[in-house]
Amino acid sequence: MNVVQVFNQLTNLLSEKLVNGLSSVSHNRYTLTVDGLLSPISILNVEGEEQLNQPWHYVITFTSSDKALSIDAVLNQPASFTFNPVSPNALTTALSSLSAMTSQSQSRICYGIITAFNQLSFNKDEAHYSVVLSSRLALLSLNRNSTIFQNQSVVNVVEEVLRNHGFTGVDYRLMLKESYPAREFITQWQESDLEFIQRLLSDVGIWFRFESHAEHHCDVLVLSDYEQGHHNAGSIDYKLPTGTLDAGTESVWDMSLHSQTVESSIKVQDYNYRDAQMNLQGEVSTQKEATTTYGTDYRYGEHYKRQSSSNSDESSTSENASTTSINNDNNSANRKSDSVIETGQWYARIRHEHVISQQIIIKGKSNSYSLSPGQHIRIDDNPLPEMQEGFVILSVSGQGNRSDADVLCCGARYRPTRTSICLMIIKY
Repeated sequence: MNVVQVFNQLTNLLSEKLVNGLSSVSHNRYTLTVDGLLSPISILNVEGEEQLNQPWHYVITFTSSDKALSIDAVLNQPASFTFNPVSPNALTTALSSLSAMTSQSQSRICYGIITAFNQLSFNKDEAHYSVVLSSRLALLSLNRNSTIFQNQSVVNVVEEVLRNHGFTGVDYRLMLKESYPAREFITQWQESDLEFIQRLLSDVGIWFRFESHAEHHCDVLVLSDYEQGHHNAGSIDYKLPTGTLDAGTESVWDMSLHSQTVESSIKVQDYNYRDAQMNLQGEVSTQKEATTTYGTDYRYGEHYKRQSSSNSDESSTSENASTTSINNDNNSANRKSDSVIETGQWYARIRHEHVISQQIIIKGKSNSYSLSPGQHIRIDDNPLPEMQEGFVILSVSGQGNRSDADVLCCGARYRPTRTSICLMIIKY
């Protein structure tokens, strides 16, 4: 192949990219792809809901010239939803097409499964449909069981449940700091598998988020119990969008802060019939010097066998270390040395960490489709100067190209809200 032929091929490739870029200006910002479905889809509306410790879902309304889409072809089928980059004008689109030859796309893709399919209306030219795209984890809510697991840890049981539903090492990832002990038995009683694993994880302070695996084209469940499990999303500007003048720049605006007085400490107590004289009472304050807390939350029956590592009264005072930063390694080391996993002091600490994490919640709006729960993000030039350590995104809900988000100030360690099983006792 001579130089002229190479030049002609390169010219043709550049022309193709420019034409494709210019022709895509009117294309939809969103793309829905259902495995095995070849019918054309044009998206009309999108409403999404993502939250830490919950399966995400998107309600997608679209039209298609295929007026005979069957339920079997759509419902319970693997699918993906793509957020395409904003292209404010033809020139930008064309240049983006050229740059895509040498750089990766900035699209965000959510992989999941269609859990609902609706045929809304028909006319002469097209049909109007809607689907719900959910994380595969949502399917676990459809399987209800009563089971006893013996001599396994909480993490082992959760992994067993996931594997029973076809989850492999690619589908979930453990980012755990602590090593959780085996329990004599763990009971699942008339709960869905989703409710069951949510209850187990929240009991020991483990939270979960989702991310996409580009190579295997699936969503990945990430389970973690500490700060390193958050995804570092970098920074974003605090700036009100100005329409076409902002050239599609992603930003955050309309931030509002909501705070409340919470408990100063958590006190726990339990009873071990195998050693009735053992002192199992413990009390922890992770914000000992805080002036915005009040009162003690007394909790009985966390089902632990020991009060602390030494099971002495002195250990209850050594636990009262102030936790003022998500990155304070010294306090993390002290907490670990003063407490053994699933002891009374440990339960008191993680319960109070949850209380403190809910004290300050910040809400805001954004036009960034890349924001998702579990991310750690800095907001440059935000109107809250005391909040410069960054934020952890708790939830994101959006419609079209706008999103509302709840975030947590990174001065507190995040813990999930504990869920419990409701038992009905019948007396004969």
